[in-house]
Amino acid sequence: MYFENQTFENLIISDEDLDDYEFYYCTFVNCTVEDSKIYECQFTECHFKNCTIRNPDLVNSISLFCDFEECNLLGIDWNTVTDENNVSLPFSSFKDCLFRYNSFFRLPLIKSDFSSCKIFRSDFTECNLSNSDFNGAELSDTTFSKCNLSKADFANAEGYLVDAKTCNLKDAIFSLPDAASLLTSLGIKLS
Repeated sequence: MYFENQTFENLIISDEDLDDYEFYYCTFVNCTVEDSKIYECQFTECHFKNCTIRNPDLVNSISLFCDFEECNLLGIDWNTVTDENNVSLPFSSFKDCLFRYNSFFRLPLIKSDFSSCKIFRSDFTECNLSNSDFNGAELSDTTFSKCNLSKADFANAEGYLVDAKTCNLKDAIFSLPDAASLLTSLGIKLS
C-alpha cells in the first residue's frame, strides 16, 4: 500500500505485521507501534509526533530522513532500518525524545542533534558522532566506546559513559561534574 502526504492520528498497532507499506511525507501523531513485525516497509521524510515505538522487528525496511518529536523510542536497533551501506540515516532529527535500549552501533551520526533528549541504557559503540549535539541530554547508562566524538557538545549532559581511552575527544565539550567520569575511564581516581 502506498501513502503520500497523509496524517495518521491515534493509530495503535500491537503484535501485528505490517507488510509492504510505503509512506512518503506522512505525519504520525499520537500513534503506537509495539511488538510488531515491520516487513519491507518504507518511511521517507515522515514526521512522528508524540508517538511510541516499542520493540519493532524491522525486516528489510527502510527509513530515510524521518524526524521525531516528543516520541518514546524503546528497543530499536537503528541499523536494521538503514540502507546496506549506511549511506542514508533513518532519521534527520530528534526533539525532546525518550530512548530506552536503543542501538546506534557503527552509524555515521555526524552533526546529529540529541540535545535535551533522554537516552537510557543505549549504545553508541563505534559511531561517528563528530560535531553532534548532546547539550542538556540525560544519558543514563548510555555508552560511547570507540567513537569519534571530536567537536561533540556534551555541555550540561549527564549520566554518560564515555571510554576516554578508545574515543576521539578532540575539541569535545564537557561540563562538570559529569566530566569527571572521563577520568574514571582512564583509571584515575578523584579524592
